[in-house]
Amino acid sequence: MRGKGLGGVYDRLTPEERFQLVLEAAARRDETEVERLASTCQRYRYTLAGYDFAFTDRLRASRQITFNVCLRLTQASAKLMVIRTSQEYLALLVRSLVTEFDRGYLMGWEAGCDHAWQSVGMSGPFPCRDNGDLGENADENQNAEDDGDYDEWEELAEALATEVRTLWEAFSRFCRVEMGAEPETVLLAWFPPVVDWIEGALSAADGVRVDADVLEDYERTLTNAWREFLREA
Repeated sequence: MRGKGLGGVYDRLTPEERFQLVLEAAARRDETEVERLASTCQRYRYTLAGYDFAFTDRLRASRQITFNVCLRLTQASAKLMVIRTSQEYLALLVRSLVTEFDRGYLMGWEAGCDHAWQSVGMSGPFPCRDNGDLGENADENQNAEDDGDYDEWEELAEALATEVRTLWEAFSRFCRVEMGAEPETVLLAWFPPVVDWIEGALSAADGVRVDADVLEDYERTLTNAWREFLREA
């Protein structure tokens, strides 16, 4: 049910329906619809002040839980993306340095051969030269020397990718079951600037499997926090 089709039924929406419609309206930046949904909410029956707590506490819980999840996701995502970017630049730097080293070595070898060749009375440059492929030599040397450091970096990157993927999966399940909304809708409603950031981190973690045990713990923690918020009403 969308805003245009609500007509005169705003005041008959359940707290859950109103909450879900507010999330959708906020996600699409429809401030008019958000205000209409909020202003037509039933007042709490025992006081003239404040809106229906079953509705407002859902908003409060949704915002607080989403904030904490975003904070955790962005921290892990930032570390993951720094490592991935550093790996790319370090590989380029190492390749460049190794290539220059090989080039210098070969130039020195050629100069030495030419000097020895000419010292025995021969004319022209030394005839036997085998420079090989500098790029191929660089790759071979890099692979021979990088294994230790790169393995540690890759292990850390995989751990962070698993954290991002697992937490996102837990949040997604929680949103659908408890809020009745897609996780992207919830993010757009509360913290739209982080959407692109998290999408980038999920892309960097593409293909990584979630940790089933941690997933269960995360989902249980989010659900318990949500129900505790609502119970306080």
